[in-house]
Amino acid sequence: MLQQRCIWIKFISLSEINNGLKPEKKSSFDIYGSMTAMLCAIHCATFPLLTSIGILGIGNYHNHVVDWILLVLGLFFAMNSILSDFIKYHRNILPLFFGILGFVLLSIGISTHHDSFPYLNIIGGLTIFMAHIINIRYKTAYCSC
Repeated sequence: MLQQRCIWIKFISLSEINNGLKPEKKSSFDIYGSMTAMLCAIHCATFPLLTSIGILGIGNYHNHVVDWILLVLGLFFAMNSILSDFIKYHRNILPLFFGILGFVLLSIGISTHHDSFPYLNIIGGLTIFMAHIINIRYKTAYCSC
């Protein structure tokens, strides 16, 4: 007989997650992933600004190694949190959709060197951050039923 899954989504705050509603250690991948995505968005927002004013002193030169490292690190956390929680727990496609969309935007933004580069990366990083937050909420709602 099939077990009935909980489909109700309970919106919670991050303080409720830290008060013991976290079902497993794996939720820490969501926290690390959201922090990496936010770090990526901050990096992509501030780096062009700081180089344009001359604070960093390197002009228009930008080595994309840091961008690719943040992207690979974010993919590692997303695979260990969003994808595994989708398979094991909630089966809701929304966090997976936002995660894929964010990584596509980041990849396009990093690989193209046009004027839209910082905007695509900032939107991509924030989209991945949002995917991790939605995943935390769905997983917590599923596991607390």
